[in-house]
Amino acid sequence: MARPIKKGLSYFPFDVDIFKEVKIRILMANYGANGVLLYIYLLTAVYNNGYYIKCNEDLLYVASADLGVSPQKAREIIQFCCKRSLFNDALFRKRQVLSSVGIQRRYQEMVKARAVKRNVKVQGELWLLDCDETKNFIMVCPPEGEQDINCINSEINSGKSKINTTNKSKENKSKINESKEEESKADEKAESFSEDEAVLTIPLRDSTYYTVTADMVKQLSVEYTAIDVVACLRKLADYMHNNHSKQRDRQGIDNYIRMWLQQDSAKALEQQYKADSTNQEESCSLSMLNKFDLVNMLP
Repeated sequence: MARPIKKGLSYFPFDVDIFKEVKIRILMANYGANGVLLYIYLLTAVYNNGYYIKCNEDLLYVASADLGVSPQKAREIIQFCCKRSLFNDALFRKRQVLSSVGIQRRYQEMVKARAVKRNVKVQGELWLLDCDETKNFIMVCPPEGEQDINCINSEINSGKSKINTTNKSKENKSKINESKEEESKADEKAESFSEDEAVLTIPLRDSTYYTVTADMVKQLSVEYTAIDVVACLRKLADYMHNNHSKQRDRQGIDNYIRMWLQQDSAKALEQQYKADSTNQEESCSLSMLNKFDLVNMLP
């Protein structure tokens, strides 16, 4: 008999500075050691199962028995963890499932060796990483029964119906990707950097460097929502490194950073406007085509 395929992980990485994280400190301030202990307990349960776990009554009773807290208090702490983005709140409210972008990002790194022999399957409705971040060896599967229905509909639908479905699908995917991107950025900043930790440096005219911290990135990301602030600042750092004559002094670098981000933001918004205009024109053309077909059908 073949050995059963292992589903979960035997261990997972644990940051030594976890108690310096703002989210953990807030959790501890509200629920003391029991709150942090339950969170770590749930992480072990998630990784033991893979990249998520169902938060049902059985889990609450088992956790309360193991940790000595009431099931009601355990549920309250879990809900608090979701609101603080330690777990994905939308996934918890919709499907009563505990997971997060950070958890799934670490999971796919941990199963690399396993994926050498076969792809690792994940459930599409529970997978939070977008296409760009999902590794090639991760096979995102649709919900059971949905694939067959889609195949039947694909054969039955006409060309116009396919266009409508594609447009709606693009809109839905766009909204989902935007939500995932925002959460991914928030998780990445919270898990990868402390507030004062350097994210990148920009060379200055006096041969020193201007340090961009995680807290600065967070503030700039709120102001410039249309762009990836870190990616834009990295381009700026490379530009300054390769063009010494364009380097600024320490007094003028702040204004130059904002001018750089405003320029990239304007370009991004312009591209988005053009894309939206193109979609509207396609929608209008399709509407006119439908009206033309209806007129031709009249006796």
